[in-house]
Amino acid sequence: MTTRFEAELLLFTTAEGGRHTPIFAGYRPTVAFQTVTTTATVAFPEGTEMMMPGQSGPVVVTLVQDVAVQAGDRFAVAEGERVVGAGTVA
Repeated sequence: MTTRFEAELLLFTTAEGGRHTPIFAGYRPTVAFQTVTTTATVAFPEGTEMMMPGQSGPVVVTLVQDVAVQAGDRFAVAEGERVVGAGTVA
């Protein structure tokens, strides 16, 4: 059980149904694992200020509640009902 983990995040392009604007540190999406959906905060490694749609890269995800995760688990990133990205726990 954890509330914080590193992950590889891919933001979908608008053609894939994703965002049309970049995300910045402090971005607060909903993340959905197979068994639980919760709110999260996304942080970037030092030197990274934002992530554009279509880009992928490492992030640190902080959840508002404890969730059982392990390396390799996949999750969806959503804004409301729209899935705007996907991630894999590092």
